[in-house]
Amino acid sequence: MDYTSYCEATSEADPDDEWSRESTSTTHTVSGLKLTEGKDFDVVGAFVPHDDDGPYHLVSVVYSTGDSFGHDESRYIEFIQVFKTLEKAQECVEEIRKNEKLYNAKHTSYMRMDKEKLKELEDSLLKDPKTKKYEHDYNVCFKDEAGNIQKISAPWNGYFESISSVEIDSFELKKKLKYKI
Repeated sequence: MDYTSYCEATSEADPDDEWSRESTSTTHTVSGLKLTEGKDFDVVGAFVPHDDDGPYHLVSVVYSTGDSFGHDESRYIEFIQVFKTLEKAQECVEEIRKNEKLYNAKHTSYMRMDKEKLKELEDSLLKDPKTKKYEHDYNVCFKDEAGNIQKISAPWNGYFESISSVEIDSFELKKKLKYKI
């Protein structure tokens, strides 16, 4: 994965308040994918990449966090999975967004839903492949390129956490070559 992150302070800590801290904003730039020595990506993909194949589609989630004393806008990036087809990547994004909507409806006051709509949304989400139930408050399920259901942690679901963006970046493959001399 070729990416950079840049973090800057958006507000300073109050020197007269021992609990005060600065708030920050981070920008992330993903510039490409490359195969490592074993012909694997740095992030998971449920297929074997080929040297001449492309584009590949990387799904990532940028999320904010904080605490009672400050906020960190777009502080973290989670690389979810690399997909060969754009349609599968878009389905993954849809599952993440539905999970976010359900989490917010269940745990925050700004997005309340009546019980019928809440149940309808919950029923529309992919179920845990082992238990066949929805149990995703802090996890999300999606289908990988091969159609298998994957369950991953959703660190963007939390009291101070929220999704800033869910992105699909498409790249041609960068080859990382090693030479023995």
